[in-house]
Amino acid sequence: MPGAPSAAIRSLAEELVSIARSELPGLEAAIGFLEGDDTEYPSLATVLTAAETLRTERYELALAAGREATAPTGPARSSSRCSRARTAPRCARCARASWTPATPPS
Repeated sequence: MPGAPSAAIRSLAEELVSIARSELPGLEAAIGFLEGDDTEYPSLATVLTAAETLRTERYELALAAGREATAPTGPARSSSRCSRARTAPRCARCARASWTPATPPS
């Protein structure tokens, strides 16, 4: 969140995250403040570091469970493409009317 952290800004951010989570089940969302102090208001750097740690932990758990997994690289995916687009036209998570498949690479 840009600007000086405050209770009002935090409340607004939490409301937005709540709405996003209700619309996108399974969404991992966290609130970081550009001017956060890491006591009452977490800084953006702290939130991003925690997200990176969580991705690595999930990757290691998948490997330990014997699952095929690709090591996390770069930022989190921000594609509108369904992860199952190669095997099904739509998955249960993407069956909303607003979902449109990504254009396949040429």
